[in-house]
Amino acid sequence: MGNATVNFPDAPPIPASDVPETLLDRASEIYQKCIRNFTQHREVDGILVNSFEALEPKAVKALKEGLYSQPKRSVVFLSFGSAGAFTAKQINEIAIGLEKSGQGFLWVVRSTDNPKKPYVSLPDPDLDSLLPEGFLSRTKEWGMVVKSWVPQVEVLNHESIGGFVSHCGWNSILEAMVAGMLSNVTIR
Repeated sequence: MGNATVNFPDAPPIPASDVPETLLDRASEIYQKCIRNFTQHREVDGILVNSFEALEPKAVKALKEGLYSQPKRSVVFLSFGSAGAFTAKQINEIAIGLEKSGQGFLWVVRSTDNPKKPYVSLPDPDLDSLLPEGFLSRTKEWGMVVKSWVPQVEVLNHESIGGFVSHCGWNSILEAMVAGMLSNVTIR
């Protein structure tokens, strides 16, 4: 496999040599079982994540504090993938729309875009300079902004998530389908 990597939206690349070969073969029985298991995630009361707070403190905190206090299917999840960085003006406009909507949300905000290097890792965004003044305090009861990354599959499978706004990348579409986000959508 050489230096090949397996890429998932919003996550660091994984060396293909670290992924079991049976999961790289879509015709394998193990791969098919994994897909069946993943589709059942939306039926469970919880998901055990193989991580720990010291490794991913922001993601764990976001899951603990934000989603678990919201009613079922009441939160819109906004995540725009690895290349989904916007200009400061665009981020500001999204924030204004979210606030005016009054809809519960979980929004992953990345640093502003560098059009010449869209897939380069960016530092955590400075939310105070990107968002409208007072936005976080005005929306704290029904909205949450997380810097850079969350475990998307786990978030999509959480019972409070009722909608998903994404960059429509292939992996995000598949993850949303498996989580049941597209159950009422007809694709033609």
